[in-house]
Amino acid sequence: MNDKDKALLLDVARRSIKSHLYEEEHFSMPKQSDHNVHLWEKKGCFVTLTSSDQLRGCIGTIEPIYALIKSVHLNAINAAFYDPRFFPLSVEEYPDVCIEISVLTVPAELHYSTPDDLLSRVKPGVDGIILQLNHHRATFLPQVWEELSNPEDFFNQLSCKAGLDPNDWKNNPNMKIFTYQVEKFAEE
Repeated sequence: MNDKDKALLLDVARRSIKSHLYEEEHFSMPKQSDHNVHLWEKKGCFVTLTSSDQLRGCIGTIEPIYALIKSVHLNAINAAFYDPRFFPLSVEEYPDVCIEISVLTVPAELHYSTPDDLLSRVKPGVDGIILQLNHHRATFLPQVWEELSNPEDFFNQLSCKAGLDPNDWKNNPNMKIFTYQVEKFAEE
């Protein structure tokens, strides 16, 4: 995406949060044109909110269900007001919150034979990971590698996020792992 596309998506996220916060009746989505048609392609994305460099909300859509621009709109509102880890964003917090958008590639299953083989195939800092076992599923964006740089710790925490035991990623032969990459950009 070019800088104009990124600025447009960040503006959509900011205006989506503002219109929901102030209960404005009308939010006008930018119109599709020849110059931004790719923003109307279905893509997964996450919207992450931070305040004073602390996580304030993060919600996303892994699969390409909605047009990217609509996904940014919906995920911005959900990150600000419906992330179950946080209280809804307040009017006082709104001016200080920073928005980051991560646009995802389509996840691909990573085939591996052993836990060591899995760790050798994963690219820390590059790959977002989806861990799935039956109805248990969780993901970490590639940005999480900054906090969990040890691959075993990364997978242990991801297992816990999925509601599993920390070592289930090593011990369960039915575990599925998917990888994806992101293009991320944020407000300055």
